[in-house]
Amino acid sequence: MKRKALILLSGGVDSFVSADFMRKQNRDISCLFVDYGQPSAGQERKAANDVSAFLGVTLHKVNVAGIAIPNQGEIPARNMALISIACMYSMAAYHEIVMGIHGGVSYYDCSEDFFIKIRSLIMEISLGKTSFVAPLLKWDKSEIFNYCIHQNIPIELTYSCEIGADVPCGKCLSCKDRGMLGEGGKA
Repeated sequence: MKRKALILLSGGVDSFVSADFMRKQNRDISCLFVDYGQPSAGQERKAANDVSAFLGVTLHKVNVAGIAIPNQGEIPARNMALISIACMYSMAAYHEIVMGIHGGVSYYDCSEDFFIKIRSLIMEISLGKTSFVAPLLKWDKSEIFNYCIHQNIPIELTYSCEIGADVPCGKCLSCKDRGMLGEGGKA
């Protein structure tokens, strides 16, 4: 029996790679997109739809209202909130909750310490039935992009601009990361 994994899918490169990676690890994957009022929600939702269609997997969607979100930059506790929503949404149905957090950034909620603590909490809350997985935890952006190239990941399906513009701004941290590929937010 395949292990069932729920991928937190933002529509960006990191979550797409995480979903592809877990699928290639023989997981039965489904994806979850969370609209928490982020400025880029509309563009991210479209990208998440495109990515899940490409992967041939189900995309679940959750809307959260009433949170004040900055226009760009770090959103404190964002990853913890997304993981909590994923746990509440479907913990009993999945063996693993998967997130595309990765190395090479200074955000605490992308650190190994954060991962270890959240993984432990999820294991306790689920009585050992659900685990937290971050397959890219020790990868930096160049390793993620290399994976995309070697695995023929169509990154043009993804969206990465924090302000949510139709034409990516090219200035936010997410666009600058995409700049490593010689492009802006969306290919």
